[in-house]
Amino acid sequence: MKCKTKITSLSLLILLTGCSTSSDTIRLYPSQDESYSKNIEDGRASVVVYRESHVIDGTTVNVYINGEYLTSLEPNAYSQETVCATNQKLYSQFTGKDPAYKQKATQGQLFKLKANEVNFFKIVNIGNQPSLSPVPVEQAEKELFGFRKQQHTLRRVEYVKNCEQVLGQYDLSDSCRKTPSFRAEI
Repeated sequence: MKCKTKITSLSLLILLTGCSTSSDTIRLYPSQDESYSKNIEDGRASVVVYRESHVIDGTTVNVYINGEYLTSLEPNAYSQETVCATNQKLYSQFTGKDPAYKQKATQGQLFKLKANEVNFFKIVNIGNQPSLSPVPVEQAEKELFGFRKQQHTLRRVEYVKNCEQVLGQYDLSDSCRKTPSFRAEI
């Protein structure tokens, strides 16, 4: 029994020593030359949100899609997500400025996303507050050069969702459209 314990202890010690002396470094981000993905599931849309360092000062910027957390963007970083190719409400706010998370549910802008395409949005400065603005592909590709893909947070955007095309044409955030006549129209 003592011999088994000694062998197990020695094995663990050798294993830990080998791991701690490895010359490989841990990378928090992929290499800077990694670009966004152009592979999009049929009928879906891809959203790339990025933040340039010179646009707005402040803490990280939380980004939400339909009130669901996507990422907290650092300067010169981007995040990508696949969603339904319909109206999507995008919202951004400095980290810690909405402690009860009420604004993410009630504020934001609706954008009609293009199916089977990458839709680009960048953080802009509107009255010293972050906001999202759509960007043409050519401009986004130039501005994204050298940016890192942000991967250190757990997104909560629902990827596996039934994308119903009928509802996508309506602005469902407007409470007056949720009347019986509106439901009958759908």
